[in-house]
Amino acid sequence: MASLLLYLLAALIWGATVAFFYRYRIWLLFYTVGAVGLAFLLIVAGTRFVPLERGLEVTTAYAAHTISRALGIPTRVFEAAPGNILVWVVVQEPGWTVVRVDLECSGLLEMSVLSGLLLFYPAWSLRKRVGLIVLGWAVTYAANVVRVVVIILILHTFGKRSIFVAHTIIGRAVFFALVAGLYWLVFTKGTLNALVERLEERMRS
Repeated sequence: MASLLLYLLAALIWGATVAFFYRYRIWLLFYTVGAVGLAFLLIVAGTRFVPLERGLEVTTAYAAHTISRALGIPTRVFEAAPGNILVWVVVQEPGWTVVRVDLECSGLLEMSVLSGLLLFYPAWSLRKRVGLIVLGWAVTYAANVVRVVVIILILHTFGKRSIFVAHTIIGRAVFFALVAGLYWLVFTKGTLNALVERLEERMRS
């Protein structure tokens, strides 16, 4: 109860600060505090007060499991302990490798950051920003599933000794490339298209 009250107080202070910067048109601080604060609030809410992290972990685990089985890779999904995170067991000869699903594998961090950056981005209407947030969450989730499938594929092919390369290097590189592509498509290309449209409107007027 105390942690919830503290969270609500922090959210109230954040909202008041953002409103102050907006009222006095301090746009850089408005965007920075708004985006960073919202990302932080979403992460805390999704890990402490709403089972969002847990839901993402479960769906990611079963999605990767389904895809792996379709690719002919024998996997299993179970709980490490009651209320604990899920793990995959990638069956190998001999033995097996356990891949643990945690906050990093849920995609919640990236989704929260993307939500903050988009919601306070001034170039588009609120409707478009909300639509891009929904699209961004879907793409980030899919990219995260792809990362996990790649890790499982490498472990299945090269064995448990490849866990560091699979998870720390290749898996993160694949996820980073996919998310970087999303950011380029949404922010860079989207902003350039908006600028071109505005220039064309001015030239016609």
